[in-house]
Amino acid sequence: MALGTVYRDCAVDTKAKLTSNDIHPDYRPTQTGCISADVEYVVDEKGMVETKSAHVVRTTKDTFGEAVLSMLPRLRYEPAMRDGVPVRQIVVDHQSMALGVSTTGRAPSKAAGQIPARC
Repeated sequence: MALGTVYRDCAVDTKAKLTSNDIHPDYRPTQTGCISADVEYVVDEKGMVETKSAHVVRTTKDTFGEAVLSMLPRLRYEPAMRDGVPVRQIVVDHQSMALGVSTTGRAPSKAAGQIPARC
């Protein structure tokens, strides 16, 4: 893990901004309902997640929290800026899914059965 100063989002001029919006947790639900996970990690000066810093703050299902952690290496950010210089920033991310039931009698597909939502 890189060493040096790490800032909270309130201490930077421009917050780290997620640029890879099409990446989602690879999670195979076994029940319906709403699940969520809050994770915290550092985004470095190049916009990469420092995976060794990542941890689940809270989750409604441990396996979902693990799925969120496993997707982090694929995320890309515009790095946070402070005084015109890219800096490391702590990011707190909320991921959630509303899981529905298929009315066709078949198991729901990922597209039909998992609807990203803020639960």
